Amino acid sequence: MLNPSMYRDTLRVIGGMIPDPPWPARYECARWAHVNLGDIDSYPPMNSILNDLLDRFTRIVVGRSMPAVLTSGATESNILALYYWRNIGKKRVVLFKHTHYSVLKGAKLLGMRYTIIDPEDLEKTVGSSDIIVATLGSTELGRIDDLKSIRSIAESKGAHVHVDSAYYGAIYRYSHGLKEIVLDDIVASLSVDLHKIPEAPPPAGVLIVSSRDIINQLYFKAEYIPSGSQFGLLGTRPGCVIPAASVALRLTLERWPGGPASLARDLQRVVDDVTGSLEYYGYRAVGGPAPIRCLIHYNINKILKYLYRKGFRAYTCSTGQGIRFVAMPHHIWKGYNWIIRLLVEASRG
Repeated sequence: MLNPSMYRDTLRVIGGMIPDPPWPARYECARWAHVNLGDIDSYPPMNSILNDLLDRFTRIVVGRSMPAVLTSGATESNILALYYWRNIGKKRVVLFKHTHYSVLKGAKLLGMRYTIIDPEDLEKTVGSSDIIVATLGSTELGRIDDLKSIRSIAESKGAHVHVDSAYYGAIYRYSHGLKEIVLDDIVASLSVDLHKIPEAPPPAGVLIVSSRDIINQLYFKAEYIPSGSQFGLLGTRPGCVIPAASVALRLTLERWPGGPASLARDLQRVVDDVTGSLEYYGYRAVGGPAPIRCLIHYNINKILKYLYRKGFRAYTCSTGQGIRFVAMPHHIWKGYNWIIRLLVEASRG
């Protein structure tokens, strides 16, 4: 028998993009724990739920219904996108210093050449055999690449673009007043996670693409499966995330009747409140415009040791000089003052 107090330990991590899924979504995971996403065609009712989920979520993310597929998260989505681009002739991945490590991992696994540059060096670096990876909301500092400029450079050079928006994708348009994110022949793929916003039980990511043909090329022959093929990098994996993510998305939209724009404003308010409250205690916030900050402190080692003694773990940033803070939906409806109090105590030792 599990001790109920154990559930509280899941939140004893500071700065993680760790979901706190609503209990109805967790119930769906328990109810459908036997479903295998690696063989989803054997569970016909799930396909209807999945198609509805992807239709709703792509409308939120890019502004209209687009071809999409459920993955285990942005890491798998990013690697699958690189796999597709490699197979149609792209030989090198061009990424920036703030690009998520999964992109470099994918390049190495796929045997692709890669070049890590500063954004201002893109035009003089990129060529027609390259796939550029742009980031909307970098993991450490919430940085946003200039997608319009990257698209223009890629088009002029004959390159293509994949977008990693794992955390920020669900609210990016609403934070920047965009009608839609344009996916086309140049910017043809985008990754975003359901287990970050709207905090579905993990692992649940979505790869959104400009053409269904891209998805079709990411299936692999598996004759013993009733459908005869299997999608993605993984084999057997949790299919319960389909109804669970559907419930999590519905509940999130119910909590914020104003829609994702209202949620985006509230997440920014959380970041501003946390950083403003900690400034007096020696924390200096760096980052943005996504609601992610690095809380740099001159006595960071003492703070980390204090948190460790208290049973907490913290994500660091700026080469270990600070603690990362990421605003998540559960901070709004469950509170976040305990984080402020804890970091104030830690600064005092």
